Amino acid sequence: MQKAVKKQAIPYSITAIFIAAEIILGVLVQTADTSVAEISYSAIVLAFVFSLVNLNKSREWLLTALALLCTLFADYFLVLLGGEEKLIAMCFFSVTQICYFLRIYLAHKEKKIRIVHLILRAVLIAVSVAVTFTVLKDKTDALSIISIVYYANLILNVIFAFAQFKISPLFATGLLLFAFCDAFVGLSVLEDLYIDIGVSSLIRRINPLELNLAWIFYVPSQTLIALSLIKGAPSERK
Repeated sequence: MQKAVKKQAIPYSITAIFIAAEIILGVLVQTADTSVAEISYSAIVLAFVFSLVNLNKSREWLLTALALLCTLFADYFLVLLGGEEKLIAMCFFSVTQICYFLRIYLAHKEKKIRIVHLILRAVLIAVSVAVTFTVLKDKTDALSIISIVYYANLILNVIFAFAQFKISPLFATGLLLFAFCDAFVGLSVLEDLYIDIGVSSLIRRINPLELNLAWIFYVPSQTLIALSLIKGAPSERK
């Protein structure tokens, strides 16, 4: 009996250390004066490393770990390189959302739900691309197309993840926070590159303390998504 307790204590302690470290990094992102990019990136690296701790043979683990790895690559270009390679970053982020789509899709038990899921996703992506061409016109480029496809996938991933909330509440909540983060990032990029919508003044009204709103949501989102893998770990250890 004592041996069994010792075996279980290691995963719990690692999980506690992981959560504490992400909280510390999340606070440092908002308060540090220097090396903010490195601190921010460390939080994403840590989430991926924690997914490896929960290594198992399930499709859920494989898709989630791959998604976190792609997020790591995307943030290398977006965070560490200062956003100079936005297109490459968005390509990696798109693969991330495709992985999460597959995790959600494969969790559907009924064939009819899978069919509806695919139809809705195809329709939303097609409509989003059409709207992008209509609104941006000559300003439409590869970055705008890959970004709108990414956001369409992210929105549907959040919706379907919450439809499966009982299966994995941490995963659904993590994706929702991911969407909140990307809402601020997307508005900033839209204003910088395509349309003047006055988002800067709007964000200042929402955020009088000048906190990094995107990272307030982003660090918890990656933490919760990584933690969502714990659910299957005990059965894999038995």
